[in-house]
Amino acid sequence: MLKNITDWLPEFETLSYHGPVTTEVKGNANGLERSQLGALVEWTHARTVFEFGTFNGATAFALALVPGVEKIWTLDLPDGVDPLWEIESDDANYLHTPVVPLPGLDRVEFLRGDSATFDFSPYWGQCDVVFVMGAHSLVYIRSDLENAFKMVREHGLVIWHAGTPDPVAAIGQEYDVYLSGSRMGLVEQLAGKES
Repeated sequence: MLKNITDWLPEFETLSYHGPVTTEVKGNANGLERSQLGALVEWTHARTVFEFGTFNGATAFALALVPGVEKIWTLDLPDGVDPLWEIESDDANYLHTPVVPLPGLDRVEFLRGDSATFDFSPYWGQCDVVFVMGAHSLVYIRSDLENAFKMVREHGLVIWHAGTPDPVAAIGQEYDVYLSGSRMGLVEQLAGKES
């Protein structure tokens, strides 16, 4: 079910994160979304974060500068490897993008693999926040969210960025999605659904 993030966290609009926001680059969460993500990560006092979809590393960089964050894992396809499953046509423009070297990335571990086949078991129950912004086809979104719920600690957050508003309604039928805009929000499993 689609809801507003203030239904889950009434004080959401009062949260603020004043960390750096890198230059806008198509393919990244925009500056407002990265600021909101940083504010949520800071609000949870997260120490560990897992990110699906490294792209150029800008989001990992922003997360690395959130006070208290000690470790970030970020997963992206290895160079020269095509995705196993279907992806949105626009996603192909963002594959194999070099990571921009930025300060603070010493807390980031860059993982390479396709989330369709990656072994997530070492991360089960290890993450305070999981940010899903990998491939935007429904098959990848569903698989990534399923894995995210295995990885997130009790009382942790799964935050999903849809890329475009297109898949939001479909995922809203399968999960409670508390939107902070048209493309990003917190995701909770529907009552009775187990990962």
